[in-house]
This record gives sequence, C-alpha cells and structure tokens, in this order.
Amino acid sequence: MPRAPAVARVGRARHLLETTERTVAAVAAAVGHRDPGTFAGLFARHTGHRPSAYRAAFRHTDRSPEGGA
Repeated sequence: MPRAPAVARVGRARHLLETTERTVAAVAAAVGHRDPGTFAGLFARHTGHRPSAYRAAFRHTDRSPEGGA
C-alpha cells in the first residue's frame, strides 16, 4: 500500500503538471524531491506515466492520461 506522504506529493505534482508550465525538475522540487529522476520514478509507480508523458497526455485529452471524462 502506498504511503500517504508519497500519494499526497504525487497528487500535488499531477496538479502542477496539469496547470503550470514548470519543468519536471521544478515540479519535483516544489513537491519536495531534490532529484528529478527519483521523482519521475515515484510518479510513474503511482500513475503509470512518467511526468512528461502525463503532462502530454493530459494536454492531449484535456482531462487525464486515461482519457476520462
């Protein structure tokens, strides 16, 4: 089961990726990760997508990588 702090960080990161133009490194720092690579791995484990792919998919669908309505 995922730890609550990690889930909260990923949720905040998703929001930042959806609503800002910040780089992945800047999003990682904003949610408390010093290493963007470690952050990207954590993000992928929780969402199934690397941060840049998540952002691209979100922008493509205007919703989420899953294409939900």
